[in-house]
Amino acid sequence: MRCAIVHPTGLLGKELREALAGRPELTAVEVRLLSDDPEEIGALTEAAGEPALVQAWDAEALDGVDVAFFCGAAAATRRLLADRPAGVTAIVLSLDAAAEDGVPVVAGVNTAAAERGAVVLSPHPAVILLAHVLWPLRAVG
Repeated sequence: MRCAIVHPTGLLGKELREALAGRPELTAVEVRLLSDDPEEIGALTEAAGEPALVQAWDAEALDGVDVAFFCGAAAATRRLLADRPAGVTAIVLSLDAAAEDGVPVVAGVNTAAAERGAVVLSPHPAVILLAHVLWPLRAVG
């Protein structure tokens, strides 16, 4: 799998990089770190336990990428999503993203709603908690 992390140096990007590194079954063949923020571009950080440099964003940077994680604010993410290649699955982790930004998906609840090439939203953590509490009660009505 080839993945990209967009806006990777913030707290959310750092947590994502650490989580991916801790899940060997999700180990990516290649992790690209991208940003359109001049302060982030050129930053030295790490990905998959290796030193990595944040590269400047352009749509071609996602060529060959299977999944792109967007860790920046929703406004910045919306601009970049418009340029992504059609086959790239986008996972938006922005806490300020809205339902119209993509399909909200909660693992174990509506995972089937995630399709290859779609824009998928990770809902706010409170929503995820509520979904896991309420989903088993759906049969009760």
